[in-house]
Amino acid sequence: MSALASTALAERLAAKLPRGGRAVAWLGILFGIGAAWIALPPVTARNVVWSALVGAIAIALGAGAISRGVKRLGWGAIATGIIGIGLGYLATRSDLGKLEAVVVWSALFGAMLRYATPLVFAAIGGMFSERSGVVNIGLEGMMLTGAFFGIWAADRFGQWWIGLIVAAVAGGLLALLHAFFAIHLRADQIVGGTAVNFLALGITGYLFIDIYGGEGTPADVPQIPTVDIGFIQDWYFVGPVLGQLNLMIWLAALTVVLAWVVMFKTPIGLRIRAVGEHPRAADTVGISVYRIRYASVVVSGILAALGGAYLSIGFVNSFNQ
Repeated sequence: MSALASTALAERLAAKLPRGGRAVAWLGILFGIGAAWIALPPVTARNVVWSALVGAIAIALGAGAISRGVKRLGWGAIATGIIGIGLGYLATRSDLGKLEAVVVWSALFGAMLRYATPLVFAAIGGMFSERSGVVNIGLEGMMLTGAFFGIWAADRFGQWWIGLIVAAVAGGLLALLHAFFAIHLRADQIVGGTAVNFLALGITGYLFIDIYGGEGTPADVPQIPTVDIGFIQDWYFVGPVLGQLNLMIWLAALTVVLAWVVMFKTPIGLRIRAVGEHPRAADTVGISVYRIRYASVVVSGILAALGGAYLSIGFVNSFNQ
């Protein structure tokens, strides 16, 4: 059975691979990326001819895809090839020592994970709200609220996890306010979200000055801990990227997986999508549209606030206006 299952899985994966013109276009995009990559560390081909050759292959593959009717990806391959040649030329014109100091792939990937984490929380929160039929552009205000109340609670109670809880509650309450205006009062959701952003800006600014004044937040606020994976820290590339990451980065990755499972593999996810796409039909079969939308918007506020709390007590360990 295991052999049959693995064979079936391989067949399904093979069926999803691009074919024909799409495969040619994707291959051209990969060659376009390679045109820039070969001029960067650790390869550092110092002759622009190599980048031009690889980029020309990408352009040719893109043209071939266009001739097969795959225009969007084909033009994307052509554009990637041209950009790859340009970046390769610039890389060959740079000093090798400075280039190796700047282009450290492990550091770049590690920084990417750190900077993407708050956006991941906000994006997943926005997905829940949007899927339920409510536009939530107040996510920035909810992140700001979570950032302030997270560091305030961590400072006040001396525990970072209390800061996360208080930040989630604050973001949820602000989202509840947005949900009341958007769902119950049927106010314009764009205007309501903008008002939430300004409200969060005013509340956090006033409380920051009232509590901390000109001194700012203290430097000894408890931080969200870092997860040290000792056995991989000496591995090439993997160790510097994944060996020492903040706990919230791992939680963000877990949140992405859980959000996908909830949204597409559970009855509650089906209800959220049904309410967002066909609210009258969902109401006809007994699904409470108001309840689902309220819950989804509140969840979006909680997740956005957790992203903001990561910024203040997990990344920069401070807050200012």
